[in-house]
Amino acid sequence: GLRDFDGRFGTVFSGSEDAVDVNNGCSGLRIVADRYVLGGRMGITIKGGASDVTVEGWIEGHGCECDVDIGNWSDQSHEPVRGVKLGLRKWDGSAVRVRVINGERPDLLPGSGPYRFVFPWPWLPGRRWLVRTFHQLRRIGLFR
Repeated sequence: GLRDFDGRFGTVFSGSEDAVDVNNGCSGLRIVADRYVLGGRMGITIKGGASDVTVEGWIEGHGCECDVDIGNWSDQSHEPVRGVKLGLRKWDGSAVRVRVINGERPDLLPGSGPYRFVFPWPWLPGRRWLVRTFHQLRRIGLFR
């Protein structure tokens, strides 16, 4: 995976693919965009096995499921995501919707947000059981 990368971009669009898609083995990333224009399922995805990822910038629009997806299923890794930092804000002032499936709750950088965590919440009791069940159901094809 990509390591020790500092990427700065203008406008980044999502649609059939995410605006940011970080995969297994990636670490030490800082991704900054002037504007993320969301239009797909998730705008920013940080998949299992990634670590120390910072994403910053302004968001326009919403992902259908969430704006930021942390620790979602990957055919490459079921390891948790660690060390995510978010410095995101919405153009319209609404909350950035964050879903943490299999990972640590992200650090929220000062001056960013507001954020709204969507199910499954990072502080949910029994979360490990829920994540294992989700991955099993995904493997048998109930979630895509």
